[in-house]
Amino acid sequence: MTHLELTAEEQKLLRETLERGIRDLDMEVLHTDSRDFKEMLKHRKQVLDHLLGKLKGVQVPA
Repeated sequence: MTHLELTAEEQKLLRETLERGIRDLDMEVLHTDSRDFKEMLKHRKQVLDHLLGKLKGVQVPA
């Protein structure tokens, strides 16, 4: 398992980036006709959701 230490600023930026990526994937899934591509996008969203959950559970000293 990898341990990553982030400053409060880095954590905030990473959280915002993940949230934006998740929103973008939601829109991409809605506009995708290919079933296989849609499933791949949904999987990516699940991974990003999982990462975001991990990040939100981490408290970074200011």
